[in-house]
This record gives sequence, C-alpha cells and structure tokens, in this order.
Amino acid sequence: MRVFNMHLLKYLLASCPYVGICYLLHDNHLSWKLALAIILMATWFLLLNLKMMPNQVLSASFHQLTNRISTWFK
Repeated sequence: MRVFNMHLLKYLLASCPYVGICYLLHDNHLSWKLALAIILMATWFLLLNLKMMPNQVLSASFHQLTNRISTWFK
C-alpha cells in the first residue's frame, strides 16, 4: 500500500495557509483577530475546494446555495 502519494502532498501543501493564518493571528482571548482568522480560513477553503482542487460535492452544494440566495433577491 502506498501511503504517500501526490494527492496527500497536494493537501498537505494546501493546508500551509491555515497554519500561517493561525500563527499570525493567534491570541489568547476572543477578539477581532478570531473573526478575521475565520473569514480568511473560510475564504481559503472555498477557493481551494471550488477553484484549485475542485470537489464535486462541495461545488454542487455551493452552486445550489448561491442559486437559492439569488432567488431571494429577484
């Protein structure tokens, strides 16, 4: 069984921004840094899973959600 493959390497490299965000914005109490970290991590997650390494299930769910939201504003 091959434990180390290219998919694992891609996901390990893709997680580096999460570590960087946590390191730069770490704090011992809740503050605006926590909110900023959550926003940055969610943005990176969506960018990664929708554009860079597409995930079919997440992509379909995201498009369904955006379609529902867009019907609210018509």
